[in-house]
Amino acid sequence: MEAALNVFGHCIQGFAYYYLLDHTVSSKFALCAWGAYDPKISCLERTCLVWGFPLLKLQMRTVFALANAEKQAERLRALVAMFDRVDAALANSGGPYIFGKFMSYVDVTFCALAAPLLGRTIVFTKPSQYANGRFRSFADADFTGYPVKLVELEALLSKRPCGELVVRMYADRKCHARSAS
Repeated sequence: MEAALNVFGHCIQGFAYYYLLDHTVSSKFALCAWGAYDPKISCLERTCLVWGFPLLKLQMRTVFALANAEKQAERLRALVAMFDRVDAALANSGGPYIFGKFMSYVDVTFCALAAPLLGRTIVFTKPSQYANGRFRSFADADFTGYPVKLVELEALLSKRPCGELVVRMYADRKCHARSAS
């Protein structure tokens, strides 16, 4: 499962950046995700991100083959295959988690990797549930022009047991974080 989760993480990165770094999409989404609008990131780092964005975008599009539609279709198939695998494991486990009654590192890893695919549900919410709410700019994100394919994938994932697991895990973490403070 560890190897499958590693591939899953790379597919998520490639799938999302394929759209977020497309020449037709505003840089605001990638820059927001990277912390360019967040006061917790140093002014120097934010300035470097904004000014260096065109070069970073070019390099990432090249290194991750972000102009290759065939590679993107492979990424989507791999994501859906992992969703299917986790859904089947949840159905067969006899418990609320992938391997049964108790949470494992596989649950935590899967949820941490899948959460960015739930932008409107987990990441860009008020307050953001992602990264323990550390980036205030996530909560203020403007979704105007957000890539339709990412919205569609979020809708698909949200309706599946594995997506429900991710949402539940973040909601549970939020409850535990509140009770610990």
